Amino acid sequence: MHSHLHYVPFIYGLVRSELLGQLQSLQNRALKHCYKLPFLTPTKTLFQTHAKSTLPISGITHLSSSVLLHKIRIGRVETNTKPAMKFSNLRSSGDFVAATFNSDYLKRDIHYHGVQIYNKIPNEIRKLTDIDKFKKDLKQYLLARSQRLVKPSKFSLLQLS
Repeated sequence: MHSHLHYVPFIYGLVRSELLGQLQSLQNRALKHCYKLPFLTPTKTLFQTHAKSTLPISGITHLSSSVLLHKIRIGRVETNTKPAMKFSNLRSSGDFVAATFNSDYLKRDIHYHGVQIYNKIPNEIRKLTDIDKFKKDLKQYLLARSQRLVKPSKFSLLQLS
């Protein structure tokens, strides 16, 4: 199941947030069952006390899309749809430029939403060239961010930064 969730940004990237909310509900119920917690245990309590190292669905999608974009950035993955890099000033050096779309439907795609998430990652994490260290540090960053949320939304990382 875990490996399937890491494909969420690529398969379910264009799915309505209501359907991702249903996936989040399933994850919450599965975690409560695994930890033998009452059904009415609050989600915030679940992720802060019992499932401290588990990312919510939104965190998994953020992690997966950010890892892919980082691999593209450091040249580990070749792609025909490589987002443009901008180097306009030192602060935004290495930022991806988000594709522009006329509809909100395509703004959930990795070329738009994924790029915005990646650009919000702190520079000290984005500068890492070791992909395993990048994944570990990014997961810790996302865990710290997600524990502040009661119910993660599809733009939770963007709202917190």
